[in-house]
Amino acid sequence: MKSKYIMKILTLSLLIIICISCKSKEFSLIGKWICIEEHGNNGANDFIHKIEDGDVLIFDSNNIVTDKRGIKGTYNLKGDSLQIDLPDIPNFYILRKFKDDFDKISLSPRTSDYNIFCDEGCEFIYEK
Repeated sequence: MKSKYIMKILTLSLLIIICISCKSKEFSLIGKWICIEEHGNNGANDFIHKIEDGDVLIFDSNNIVTDKRGIKGTYNLKGDSLQIDLPDIPNFYILRKFKDDFDKISLSPRTSDYNIFCDEGCEFIYEK
């Protein structure tokens, strides 16, 4: 009788620990992102190019971004519109989050008024 009671308590404790440790992960742009792939279309075919030693973007919580060369600028994220301002180079993107992998993002270049930049579509995949 006493052992059943102890087993119930142990089982309940284990379930509580599992529930607490299984908090849903939320997306955060903050951190170091490395470009790993380029996706696009050349007018006839879709393509994916793996990128070695790709571009690096480090996003801080105070809207500061640092690139691979250590150059600092600012960024602004509103919804899925991301503006990155590095010295003399404003960049505009549509940011797409991956549903099941918050450690990957897609940045699709846009003009300053967020129109399509690549005629056939293009995007760069970054991984945290």
